[in-house]
Amino acid sequence: MTSQIMALIMTGAGCLLGLRFIFAGGLVLKEWGIEATGDSLVVFRRIGAIYLSLALMFFLGRAAAPSDLRSVFGEVVGAAGFVWVWWGGR
Repeated sequence: MTSQIMALIMTGAGCLLGLRFIFAGGLVLKEWGIEATGDSLVVFRRIGAIYLSLALMFFLGRAAAPSDLRSVFGEVVGAAGFVWVWWGGR
């Protein structure tokens, strides 16, 4: 399976999850046995927006050429996020 096909599969999955969390968040909470309150639905809408943005990222990057700098940048951002969370929890 090529990376382009995998990116399209991830795009489809991200769109399905994002739209489900945004428009059917109450049903998901009911499936999980959690009471659907206004606050929980707001969180679900935000999660849905994150899934949709990830789907867009996969769609736009489906034909991107390999880049060492891009993978290094991702690692640095991830490491900085871990340090920020660790430092904030002290």
